[in-house]
Amino acid sequence: MSKRKKTRCPVEVQATRLTSNKRIANTEKFDKAMRLFDRVTALKNRMSAYCFARLRDLITDPYAFKAQYKAFNNNADLNAWETQSLFHEVVDFYVNSYHQRMERKQIFVQGSWKKTRYQKNMYRKPKAGEYSEDGRILVHAKGDIKSFELIRRKTHMTGIVKYLCYMNLDTFDPEHMTNTTMQAVLLFCRHYHPQRWQRACRVARAIQDRMIGSMKPIHFSSGAHRRHPVESKSLVVEDQSNGQYRWWYQLRLGKGKEAEFIRLPLLVKVQRKRPEDLRLDAVHVCYVRNGSQFMVGATYEAPPLEFSPTGIGIDTSVGIDVNTKNNLMALSNGQTYDYDRSAISALILLVDKITRNGTPNLTFRERARWEKLCRVNEWRIKRIIHDMLDALQTAGVTDLMVEDLDMRGDATFLEHHALKIKYSRLLRLLRLSHLKDWIGSQAEKRGMRMHRTNPAYTSQECPECHFVDRGNRTTQEVFACMACGFSGPADTVAACNTRFRVLADVPRGPSALLHTFDVYGRAVLKPIARSRLKEIVEKKLHQSVSPGHFTEPLGPGSTNKVGTNTPALVKAKAPCHSS
Repeated sequence: MSKRKKTRCPVEVQATRLTSNKRIANTEKFDKAMRLFDRVTALKNRMSAYCFARLRDLITDPYAFKAQYKAFNNNADLNAWETQSLFHEVVDFYVNSYHQRMERKQIFVQGSWKKTRYQKNMYRKPKAGEYSEDGRILVHAKGDIKSFELIRRKTHMTGIVKYLCYMNLDTFDPEHMTNTTMQAVLLFCRHYHPQRWQRACRVARAIQDRMIGSMKPIHFSSGAHRRHPVESKSLVVEDQSNGQYRWWYQLRLGKGKEAEFIRLPLLVKVQRKRPEDLRLDAVHVCYVRNGSQFMVGATYEAPPLEFSPTGIGIDTSVGIDVNTKNNLMALSNGQTYDYDRSAISALILLVDKITRNGTPNLTFRERARWEKLCRVNEWRIKRIIHDMLDALQTAGVTDLMVEDLDMRGDATFLEHHALKIKYSRLLRLLRLSHLKDWIGSQAEKRGMRMHRTNPAYTSQECPECHFVDRGNRTTQEVFACMACGFSGPADTVAACNTRFRVLADVPRGPSALLHTFDVYGRAVLKPIARSRLKEIVEKKLHQSVSPGHFTEPLGPGSTNKVGTNTPALVKAKAPCHSS
């Protein structure tokens, strides 16, 4: 009988920073350090110009191109290891920029043209000097062409061309590929359709040329670079003999026999992290902020997360629905937390005043004020999360179910009537895409697990019969099921559905339909199409399972009809509707 393997929690490496500035350091030594970073900035820009002049060689084979760092070994400040690390960083900037452009590139085959015609006659008011008996002039008659649209479609060949765009076509050979599935497709095309294969290669090469030609040189304004305690002889040291500053950073200036070492005192927040716990023998990053602060980015091994030893319980879990119109967060227990509408209104007015000439045209003072306003707004929202988690922790809640929302690409013309602002802009101002991360960060410090689930149809699903339809939302505030007649506050219903979906998957364990569970027992959503998700929610997710299949917290004899656990307060708050 094989021995059962123990579940090991992964070691997480986190970062912190140590700071020094001109007020606490020796002025002469601090100015020497600032001049060092100015020279490193100039060196990075020389490397960038070198890479841009040889951009095709860089994109063709980045691994071989990185060996050319030796052309910059004659600098007076960085040794070979530091120069190599800096050159590799510059090369990676160009490679990532190219790949981002290639990912956004849409490759398609041109089809037919689609004509759109006017469905009715279009009129306008007569201008000065024009006369019309009925007071209007015909502009477009019914049936006239309104616009043309090119129909684009993707084929197997467009997929092949897209794949070839990432390859070095001078040396690429499908015979030596490790991806056997794509290898079979490419070999079939090359052997049985040689003309199409040659055309695909020519098109891919032309796309590569256009992508490379559209790239611009990267300009660096910071001299940030990596240093190693052994290779660079730059490290954080402890001086217990100094009564004012205990921790110092030993910075090497120059290299070889002309190297000079200076020490800068470090400001340390013991509440954040003790220097004794840092990985002082690991690579770290040195950089300058605002021209007056010397920063050291160090790493440390975060302690393993500690959560409640009990499983995900019905009585110790709460679902959270995030929205903007009526409140900020609605909980499945009926509680709501809202943001300060007057403060947001004042923030909108100030942001509009500062960005009246456009965000790219902001002055240094305007940009600093704008960033300060955003930080103040972020602090207010984090404070709301702090108060909410304090209350839930006092109530014995150990698990939070949150929708995995991503609102970065949302765009809408709908306007918030009270704040007089478009919802898409309000979402960006409140930074709701980061809300789940802020909740998770604060919850983990309290020993509370946060589970992420798919947000699709949470506001349209009935928590009782699980019927999903857009017609269930009669208004933005009221939910009324068209199948069973259940009704209640829409935001609370969405929070209940978010909670029910995770609870319904817990008894299934590794066979869960919508989630996977990590070593800490936290649910992570599976990538599922919306149509497939709707089918699972309506027909499979909430089906009864035999009692023998259940594990804690539901326990033997329970059923998986979590909809029957809809809080009574949801039903009690359901408004009465006249037939």
